Amino acid sequence: MIKNKEVQARKVFLGAGQTVTVTEYHTEPNKSWTAVFFANSDGQNSIELTQKQLGGGYGTSGDIKYTLGNAPSGNTLTGSGACIIEAVAVNDCELSYYFVDEVYSRQLPPLGQTLTVNTDPAFVVVGYPPFGRYYCTIMGTSAFDIRLATANNDLVLNRAVAASFFFVNRSYFMHAPDLQLQIRNSIPNQILHVLHTQ
Repeated sequence: MIKNKEVQARKVFLGAGQTVTVTEYHTEPNKSWTAVFFANSDGQNSIELTQKQLGGGYGTSGDIKYTLGNAPSGNTLTGSGACIIEAVAVNDCELSYYFVDEVYSRQLPPLGQTLTVNTDPAFVVVGYPPFGRYYCTIMGTSAFDIRLATANNDLVLNRAVAASFFFVNRSYFMHAPDLQLQIRNSIPNQILHVLHTQ
């Protein structure tokens, strides 16, 4: 456990289901900070972070919770005052982070990936949303199916898309940070494009 108010960075191993104190961060009550967290491990996983304020800051005695998926996922947290941050993961994994005594704004560009599924129809694991980008649009050259599943592969959403687009609420849907995206092609050599935005 690290206790200071300077820049700090480290990697933490999280055992499956065990709550680990990532940091106990001490700073002045009105001092702002930024913390950046990265999930370093591949595979089916999700990480829940709990921020406990130590007086001042947000002025709350409750817990503030965040969720990350596995690599290449992560996110930026901001706050003020001293706090303790704990983490618990579904499966064994590694988490890295850094804290700084300032607040940064961020504007992330879209991140797209094009998949060519050259098999008969089969689900391809796309994974968790990339760092801080939870809006998702999927386009394809033909119909496709999508699934959103938990780290234990329990299905939350299973939908067939008859057209070559899948979107809700204008041109995207929310890809929750703790759900894995899986897509099944409808024809061999089908091209699918997955776009994640902030």
